[in-house]
Amino acid sequence: YIFTKVILVILYINSMKKRGICALCKEEKKFIRAHIISKAIFKSIFQEHNKVHYVNVSDLEKSNKVQDAFFDNALFCVDCDNSFSPFEQYFSDLINGNAIKLGLTANSKSTFTSDFSVDVFEGVDARKLRMFFLILLWRCSISKQHSFRDIKLD
Repeated sequence: YIFTKVILVILYINSMKKRGICALCKEEKKFIRAHIISKAIFKSIFQEHNKVHYVNVSDLEKSNKVQDAFFDNALFCVDCDNSFSPFEQYFSDLINGNAIKLGLTANSKSTFTSDFSVDVFEGVDARKLRMFFLILLWRCSISKQHSFRDIKLD
């Protein structure tokens, strides 16, 4: 009996998901909880905890929010959000040390300081990288999230 009630509550919550015009396909559909800045970026930059402390400079009293991604619940339908996956996966593999999975091998190393160096790869798919960053910028610009209010594309 309790299991049935839980299932009914889940079905009800799913049916109440916000609907609207998808920012990409321009069709009225259910929105999903779409990430604006993906966890792949946080994972590569903040490897120890995979989180970043968000500081709101206008209200330093609330400066200890911890983020592992930024989301918006009113941007994309599931199909459109999934269409970004190949570019996100490529970036994630490249930046998180899975270059071998992409068929890339490092041909040299650039050293910037005594404790910071990077591998240099040939054959990186520049189109996929550009698409990843353009999608990221576009998502930020169309999001209604307070964190991105100053990002505008004209």
